[in-house]
Amino acid sequence: MPYPVTNPTLALACFLSTACLLTAQTEWIVDAAGGGGSQFTDIQSAVDAAVDGDRILVRAGTYAGFTIDGKGLAVLGDPGAGLFASAPSVTVRHIVAGQNVVVAGFTGIGGTSFFGATLDDCAGRVVLEQLVGIDWWITDAADVRVNSCQVGGRTVATRSRVTFTSSSLSAGPLNQDPVPALAVIDSEVMVARCNVAGQTSFMRTPTTAAIEVQAPGVVTLTDDGSHTIAAGTSSSPGLPAVRGDGTVIRDPRVQLLGGGGAPGIQVGVDRVEHVPALQALGAPVGSTVEVDLAGLPGESWALVFALPGPPLRLPGIRGELGFSQALVSLQGVFGAQSEHLSLVVGPGLPPGFELCWQAAATDGTGGFALSNHATYVRLR
Repeated sequence: MPYPVTNPTLALACFLSTACLLTAQTEWIVDAAGGGGSQFTDIQSAVDAAVDGDRILVRAGTYAGFTIDGKGLAVLGDPGAGLFASAPSVTVRHIVAGQNVVVAGFTGIGGTSFFGATLDDCAGRVVLEQLVGIDWWITDAADVRVNSCQVGGRTVATRSRVTFTSSSLSAGPLNQDPVPALAVIDSEVMVARCNVAGQTSFMRTPTTAAIEVQAPGVVTLTDDGSHTIAAGTSSSPGLPAVRGDGTVIRDPRVQLLGGGGAPGIQVGVDRVEHVPALQALGAPVGSTVEVDLAGLPGESWALVFALPGPPLRLPGIRGELGFSQALVSLQGVFGAQSEHLSLVVGPGLPPGFELCWQAAATDGTGGFALSNHATYVRLR
Protein backbone atom coordinates (compact mmCIF):
# COMPACT_ATOMS: atom_id res chain seq x y z
CA MET A 1 0.00 0.00 0.00
CA PRO A 2 1.21 3.57 -0.62
CA TYR A 3 2.55 5.78 2.16
CA PRO A 4 2.73 9.27 0.60
CA VAL A 5 4.80 11.92 2.32
CA THR A 6 3.70 15.16 0.68
CA ASN A 7 3.65 17.66 3.58
CA PRO A 8 5.41 20.81 2.26
CA THR A 9 6.56 21.68 5.79
CA LEU A 10 8.24 18.30 5.97
CA ALA A 11 9.92 18.83 2.60
CA LEU A 12 11.14 22.24 3.76
CA ALA A 13 12.43 20.73 7.00
CA CYS A 14 14.38 18.16 4.99
CA PHE A 15 15.93 20.92 2.95
CA LEU A 16 16.82 23.08 5.95
CA SER A 17 18.31 20.09 7.76
CA THR A 18 20.61 19.36 4.86
CA ALA A 19 21.37 22.86 3.61
CA CYS A 20 23.22 23.71 6.80
CA LEU A 21 25.64 20.86 6.04
CA LEU A 22 26.57 22.18 2.61
CA THR A 23 29.76 24.17 2.26
CA ALA A 24 30.05 26.96 -0.27
CA GLN A 25 30.15 25.38 -3.69
CA THR A 26 30.97 26.57 -7.18
CA GLU A 27 28.97 25.27 -10.09
CA TRP A 28 30.96 24.83 -13.31
CA ILE A 29 29.27 24.27 -16.66
CA VAL A 30 30.87 22.25 -19.46
CA ASP A 31 29.50 22.52 -23.00
CA ALA A 32 31.28 20.88 -25.94
CA ALA A 33 29.68 23.51 -28.21
CA GLY A 34 30.81 26.41 -25.99
CA GLY A 35 27.23 27.55 -25.41
CA GLY A 36 26.18 30.50 -23.29
CA GLY A 37 26.98 30.37 -19.60
CA SER A 38 29.61 27.63 -19.93
CA GLN A 39 33.20 27.97 -18.73
CA PHE A 40 34.76 24.90 -20.37
CA THR A 41 34.40 22.74 -23.47
CA ASP A 42 35.98 19.63 -21.91
CA ILE A 43 35.40 17.90 -18.58
CA GLN A 44 39.03 17.51 -17.49
CA SER A 45 39.64 21.27 -17.53
CA ALA A 46 36.64 21.77 -15.26
CA VAL A 47 37.86 19.02 -12.91
CA ASP A 48 41.30 20.65 -12.75
CA ALA A 49 39.79 24.05 -11.87
CA ALA A 50 37.33 22.71 -9.28
CA VAL A 51 37.94 22.35 -5.55
CA ASP A 52 36.37 20.10 -2.93
CA GLY A 53 32.57 20.33 -2.90
CA ASP A 54 32.21 21.86 -6.38
CA ARG A 55 29.70 20.61 -8.93
CA ILE A 56 30.42 20.17 -12.63
CA LEU A 57 27.35 20.17 -14.89
CA VAL A 58 27.98 18.68 -18.33
CA ARG A 59 25.62 19.58 -21.15
CA ALA A 60 24.67 17.19 -23.95
CA GLY A 61 27.58 16.43 -26.26
CA THR A 62 30.53 14.09 -26.73
CA TYR A 63 33.55 14.33 -24.42
CA ALA A 64 36.90 12.74 -23.67
CA GLY A 65 37.29 10.94 -20.37
CA PHE A 66 38.51 12.54 -17.15
CA THR A 67 40.39 11.82 -13.92
CA ILE A 68 39.35 12.98 -10.45
CA ASP A 69 42.46 12.85 -8.25
CA GLY A 70 42.21 13.77 -4.57
CA LYS A 71 39.08 15.94 -4.86
CA GLY A 72 35.49 15.52 -3.68
CA LEU A 73 33.42 16.53 -6.72
CA ALA A 74 30.09 15.87 -8.40
CA VAL A 75 30.26 15.45 -12.20
CA LEU A 76 26.74 15.29 -13.63
CA GLY A 77 25.80 14.65 -17.24
CA ASP A 78 22.65 16.01 -18.83
CA PRO A 79 20.67 13.66 -21.10
CA GLY A 80 22.77 13.19 -24.23
CA ALA A 81 26.14 13.59 -22.48
CA GLY A 82 28.49 10.86 -23.68
CA LEU A 83 32.10 9.78 -23.17
CA PHE A 84 34.32 8.32 -25.86
CA ALA A 85 34.71 4.60 -25.27
CA SER A 86 38.16 3.84 -23.88
CA ALA A 87 39.66 2.00 -20.94
CA PRO A 88 39.35 3.80 -18.70
CA SER A 89 37.29 6.87 -19.57
CA VAL A 90 36.65 7.73 -15.92
CA THR A 91 39.28 7.44 -13.18
CA VAL A 92 38.67 8.30 -9.51
CA ARG A 93 41.65 7.96 -7.16
CA HIS A 94 43.26 9.14 -3.93
CA ILE A 95 39.95 10.17 -2.32
CA VAL A 96 40.42 10.60 1.43
CA ALA A 97 37.84 10.03 4.15
CA GLY A 98 35.41 12.96 4.22
CA GLN A 99 35.68 13.58 0.50
CA ASN A 100 32.77 12.31 -1.61
CA VAL A 101 32.61 11.83 -5.38
CA VAL A 102 29.51 11.54 -7.57
CA VAL A 103 29.64 10.64 -11.27
CA ALA A 104 26.22 10.36 -12.88
CA GLY A 105 24.36 10.58 -16.16
CA PHE A 106 26.85 9.44 -18.84
CA THR A 107 26.85 6.82 -21.57
CA GLY A 108 29.59 5.70 -23.97
CA ILE A 109 30.07 6.98 -27.51
CA GLY A 110 31.77 5.03 -30.31
CA GLY A 111 33.32 1.57 -30.28
CA THR A 112 31.23 -0.58 -27.98
CA SER A 113 29.19 2.43 -26.78
CA PHE A 114 30.46 1.71 -23.26
CA PHE A 115 33.18 3.46 -21.28
CA GLY A 116 35.67 2.04 -18.82
CA ALA A 117 36.03 3.15 -15.20
CA THR A 118 38.77 2.73 -12.59
CA LEU A 119 38.38 3.51 -8.87
CA ASP A 120 41.53 3.24 -6.77
CA ASP A 121 42.51 4.24 -3.23
CA CYS A 122 39.17 5.81 -2.29
CA ALA A 123 38.58 6.13 1.47
CA GLY A 124 35.66 8.50 0.86
CA ARG A 125 32.27 7.62 -0.68
CA VAL A 126 32.00 7.24 -4.46
CA VAL A 127 28.53 7.16 -6.06
CA LEU A 128 28.05 6.01 -9.65
CA GLU A 129 24.52 6.50 -10.96
CA GLN A 130 22.79 6.17 -14.33
CA LEU A 131 25.96 5.21 -16.20
CA VAL A 132 26.58 2.81 -19.07
CA GLY A 133 30.09 1.34 -18.98
CA ILE A 134 32.42 -1.60 -19.58
CA ASP A 135 35.24 -3.13 -17.54
CA TRP A 136 35.00 -1.39 -14.16
CA TRP A 137 37.95 -1.90 -11.79
CA ILE A 138 37.37 -1.05 -8.12
CA THR A 139 40.40 -1.37 -5.84
CA ASP A 140 40.94 -0.30 -2.21
CA ALA A 141 37.64 1.61 -2.09
CA ALA A 142 35.81 1.92 1.24
CA ASP A 143 32.29 2.81 0.09
CA VAL A 144 31.18 2.55 -3.55
CA ARG A 145 27.47 2.81 -4.41
CA VAL A 146 26.36 1.82 -7.90
CA ASN A 147 22.75 2.64 -8.73
CA SER A 148 20.80 2.21 -12.00
CA CYS A 149 23.90 1.44 -14.07
CA GLN A 150 24.63 -0.94 -16.96
CA VAL A 151 28.08 -2.51 -16.96
CA GLY A 152 29.32 -4.81 -19.72
CA GLY A 153 32.51 -6.83 -19.73
CA ARG A 154 33.87 -7.39 -16.23
CA THR A 155 33.52 -5.63 -12.90
CA VAL A 156 36.31 -6.47 -10.44
CA ALA A 157 36.15 -5.45 -6.77
CA THR A 158 39.41 -5.90 -4.85
CA ARG A 159 39.76 -5.04 -1.14
CA SER A 160 36.65 -2.88 -1.41
CA ARG A 161 33.11 -2.42 -0.13
CA VAL A 162 30.56 -2.03 -2.95
CA THR A 163 26.75 -1.96 -3.22
CA PHE A 164 25.01 -2.54 -6.55
CA THR A 165 21.33 -1.55 -6.70
CA SER A 166 18.88 -1.76 -9.62
CA SER A 167 21.72 -2.34 -12.06
CA SER A 168 22.68 -4.75 -14.84
CA LEU A 169 26.06 -6.50 -15.09
CA SER A 170 26.85 -8.66 -18.10
CA ALA A 171 30.10 -10.42 -18.98
CA GLY A 172 29.85 -10.52 -22.71
CA PRO A 173 30.38 -12.05 -25.19
CA LEU A 174 32.54 -8.95 -25.72
CA ASN A 175 35.57 -10.37 -23.89
CA GLN A 176 37.98 -12.86 -25.40
CA ASP A 177 39.11 -13.87 -21.92
CA PRO A 178 36.79 -16.03 -19.80
CA VAL A 179 35.62 -13.55 -17.15
CA PRO A 180 32.59 -13.42 -14.85
CA ALA A 181 30.39 -10.35 -14.84
CA LEU A 182 31.45 -9.67 -11.24
CA ALA A 183 34.66 -10.83 -9.55
CA VAL A 184 34.88 -10.29 -5.79
CA ILE A 185 38.39 -10.47 -4.33
CA ASP A 186 38.83 -9.88 -0.59
CA SER A 187 35.83 -7.54 -0.69
CA GLU A 188 32.35 -7.10 0.78
CA VAL A 189 29.77 -6.67 -1.97
CA MET A 190 25.97 -6.39 -1.89
CA VAL A 191 23.92 -7.04 -5.03
CA ALA A 192 20.31 -5.87 -4.69
CA ARG A 193 17.64 -6.14 -7.38
CA CYS A 194 20.16 -6.61 -10.17
CA ASN A 195 20.40 -8.78 -13.26
CA VAL A 196 23.85 -10.39 -13.49
CA ALA A 197 24.83 -12.60 -16.44
CA GLY A 198 27.96 -14.62 -17.11
CA GLN A 199 29.62 -14.85 -20.48
CA THR A 200 27.86 -16.98 -23.07
CA SER A 201 29.99 -19.22 -25.26
CA PHE A 202 30.90 -17.27 -28.40
CA MET A 203 33.15 -18.83 -31.04
CA ARG A 204 36.11 -19.99 -28.89
CA THR A 205 35.22 -17.91 -25.83
CA PRO A 206 34.34 -20.11 -22.81
CA THR A 207 31.19 -19.79 -20.77
CA THR A 208 31.60 -18.17 -17.32
CA ALA A 209 29.77 -17.81 -14.03
CA ALA A 210 27.89 -14.60 -13.30
CA ILE A 211 29.71 -13.98 -10.00
CA GLU A 212 32.97 -15.37 -8.65
CA VAL A 213 33.90 -14.75 -5.02
CA GLN A 214 37.34 -15.48 -3.57
CA ALA A 215 37.86 -16.01 0.15
CA PRO A 216 37.76 -14.08 2.37
CA GLY A 217 35.34 -12.17 0.15
CA VAL A 218 31.63 -11.95 1.07
CA VAL A 219 28.74 -11.36 -1.33
CA THR A 220 25.21 -10.58 -0.12
CA LEU A 221 22.40 -11.14 -2.64
CA THR A 222 18.86 -9.85 -2.23
CA ASP A 223 15.91 -9.40 -4.56
CA ASP A 224 12.14 -9.30 -4.88
CA GLY A 225 12.15 -12.36 -7.15
CA SER A 226 11.96 -10.47 -10.45
CA HIS A 227 15.66 -10.52 -11.44
CA THR A 228 18.13 -13.29 -12.23
CA ILE A 229 21.78 -14.10 -11.60
CA ALA A 230 22.68 -16.50 -14.38
CA ALA A 231 25.77 -18.23 -15.69
CA GLY A 232 26.41 -17.98 -19.40
CA THR A 233 24.49 -20.51 -21.47
CA SER A 234 26.31 -23.43 -23.02
CA SER A 235 25.42 -26.63 -24.86
CA SER A 236 28.19 -28.43 -22.96
CA PRO A 237 28.36 -28.88 -19.16
CA GLY A 238 28.13 -25.37 -17.76
CA LEU A 239 29.07 -23.50 -14.60
CA PRO A 240 27.14 -22.38 -11.50
CA ALA A 241 25.75 -18.85 -11.51
CA VAL A 242 27.83 -18.07 -8.40
CA ARG A 243 31.03 -19.92 -7.58
CA GLY A 244 34.30 -19.65 -5.65
CA ASP A 245 35.68 -20.38 -2.19
CA GLY A 246 34.26 -17.25 -0.54
CA THR A 247 31.02 -16.65 1.38
CA VAL A 248 27.58 -15.88 -0.04
CA ILE A 249 24.61 -14.65 2.01
CA ARG A 250 21.44 -14.81 -0.09
CA ASP A 251 17.76 -14.10 0.33
CA PRO A 252 15.60 -17.08 -0.73
CA ARG A 253 13.90 -14.94 -3.41
CA VAL A 254 17.15 -14.59 -5.37
CA GLN A 255 17.03 -16.63 -8.60
CA LEU A 256 20.33 -18.38 -9.36
CA LEU A 257 20.48 -20.07 -12.77
CA GLY A 258 23.42 -22.37 -13.51
CA GLY A 259 24.44 -23.00 -17.11
CA GLY A 260 24.13 -26.33 -18.91
CA GLY A 261 22.45 -28.09 -15.99
CA ALA A 262 24.97 -26.92 -13.38
CA PRO A 263 23.75 -25.96 -9.89
CA GLY A 264 22.91 -22.35 -9.16
CA ILE A 265 25.64 -21.89 -6.55
CA GLN A 266 28.90 -23.58 -5.53
CA VAL A 267 30.88 -21.61 -2.94
CA GLY A 268 32.85 -22.10 0.26
CA VAL A 269 30.02 -20.93 2.55
CA ASP A 270 26.41 -20.59 1.38
CA ARG A 271 24.00 -18.97 3.89
CA VAL A 272 20.31 -18.47 3.12
CA GLU A 273 18.85 -15.59 5.18
CA HIS A 274 16.03 -13.13 4.71
CA VAL A 275 17.47 -9.79 3.54
CA PRO A 276 15.08 -6.89 2.73
CA ALA A 277 15.47 -5.61 -0.85
CA LEU A 278 15.06 -1.86 -1.42
CA GLN A 279 14.71 0.09 -4.65
CA ALA A 280 14.37 3.87 -5.08
CA LEU A 281 13.53 5.03 -8.58
CA GLY A 282 14.74 8.56 -9.16
CA ALA A 283 12.59 11.44 -10.31
CA PRO A 284 13.09 15.21 -10.66
CA VAL A 285 13.33 16.93 -7.29
CA GLY A 286 9.97 18.34 -6.27
CA SER A 287 8.11 15.37 -7.75
CA THR A 288 7.55 11.85 -6.48
CA VAL A 289 10.27 9.26 -5.94
CA GLU A 290 8.93 5.70 -6.03
CA VAL A 291 10.36 3.43 -3.34
CA ASP A 292 9.71 -0.31 -3.27
CA LEU A 293 10.63 -2.54 -0.33
CA ALA A 294 10.44 -6.34 -0.45
CA GLY A 295 10.50 -8.41 2.72
CA LEU A 296 8.94 -11.34 4.55
CA PRO A 297 5.09 -11.22 4.70
CA GLY A 298 3.80 -10.46 8.19
CA GLU A 299 7.12 -9.08 9.44
CA SER A 300 7.63 -5.48 10.59
CA TRP A 301 9.67 -2.92 8.67
CA ALA A 302 10.99 0.61 9.16
CA LEU A 303 12.23 2.84 6.34
CA VAL A 304 14.53 5.82 6.80
CA PHE A 305 15.04 8.73 4.39
CA ALA A 306 18.43 10.17 5.29
CA LEU A 307 21.80 11.62 4.42
CA PRO A 308 24.34 8.99 3.35
CA GLY A 309 27.15 8.17 5.74
CA PRO A 310 30.13 5.80 6.07
CA PRO A 311 29.25 2.08 6.38
CA LEU A 312 28.64 1.07 9.98
CA ARG A 313 27.81 -2.25 11.63
CA LEU A 314 25.39 -2.28 14.58
CA PRO A 315 25.48 -4.96 17.29
CA GLY A 316 22.70 -7.51 16.94
CA ILE A 317 21.56 -6.37 13.47
CA ARG A 318 22.59 -8.09 10.25
CA GLY A 319 23.92 -5.84 7.51
CA GLU A 320 25.54 -2.42 7.35
CA LEU A 321 24.09 1.00 8.04
CA GLY A 322 24.65 3.37 5.12
CA PHE A 323 23.37 6.70 6.45
CA SER A 324 24.45 9.24 9.05
CA GLN A 325 21.45 11.49 9.74
CA ALA A 326 17.83 10.39 9.45
CA LEU A 327 15.41 13.01 8.12
CA VAL A 328 12.15 11.05 7.81
CA SER A 329 11.14 7.60 9.02
CA LEU A 330 8.16 5.39 8.19
CA GLN A 331 7.12 1.99 9.46
CA GLY A 332 4.64 -0.78 8.77
CA VAL A 333 4.09 -4.53 8.32
CA PHE A 334 4.77 -6.44 5.10
CA GLY A 335 1.70 -7.71 3.28
CA ALA A 336 1.68 -10.46 0.69
CA GLN A 337 3.36 -8.13 -1.80
CA SER A 338 6.25 -5.70 -1.44
CA GLU A 339 5.54 -2.32 0.08
CA HIS A 340 5.36 0.60 -2.35
CA LEU A 341 5.88 4.12 -1.05
CA SER A 342 5.63 7.51 -2.75
CA LEU A 343 7.93 10.18 -1.34
CA VAL A 344 8.34 13.81 -2.38
CA VAL A 345 11.86 15.26 -2.28
CA GLY A 346 12.12 18.96 -1.47
CA PRO A 347 12.71 21.23 -4.49
CA GLY A 348 15.51 23.25 -2.87
CA LEU A 349 18.26 20.63 -3.10
CA PRO A 350 21.07 21.41 -5.58
CA PRO A 351 22.21 19.16 -8.43
CA GLY A 352 24.58 16.45 -7.19
CA PHE A 353 23.04 16.30 -3.75
CA GLU A 354 22.83 12.75 -2.37
CA LEU A 355 19.90 11.22 -0.52
CA CYS A 356 19.81 7.76 0.99
CA TRP A 357 17.03 5.31 1.74
CA GLN A 358 17.51 2.25 3.93
CA ALA A 359 15.17 -0.14 5.71
CA ALA A 360 15.32 -2.53 8.63
CA ALA A 361 12.97 -5.47 9.04
CA THR A 362 12.36 -8.41 11.31
CA ASP A 363 13.56 -11.62 9.69
CA GLY A 364 11.15 -14.28 10.95
CA THR A 365 13.57 -15.56 13.60
CA GLY A 366 13.25 -12.72 16.09
CA GLY A 367 16.23 -10.88 14.65
CA PHE A 368 16.64 -7.76 12.53
CA ALA A 369 18.20 -7.31 9.11
CA LEU A 370 19.12 -4.15 7.21
CA SER A 371 18.29 -3.76 3.55
CA ASN A 372 20.72 -2.46 0.97
CA HIS A 373 21.09 1.31 1.10
CA ALA A 374 19.68 2.97 -2.02
CA THR A 375 21.46 6.25 -2.76
CA TYR A 376 19.74 8.71 -5.08
CA VAL A 377 21.61 11.60 -6.73
CA ARG A 378 19.66 14.71 -7.63
CA LEU A 379 20.21 15.39 -11.33
CA ARG A 380 19.00 18.45 -13.19
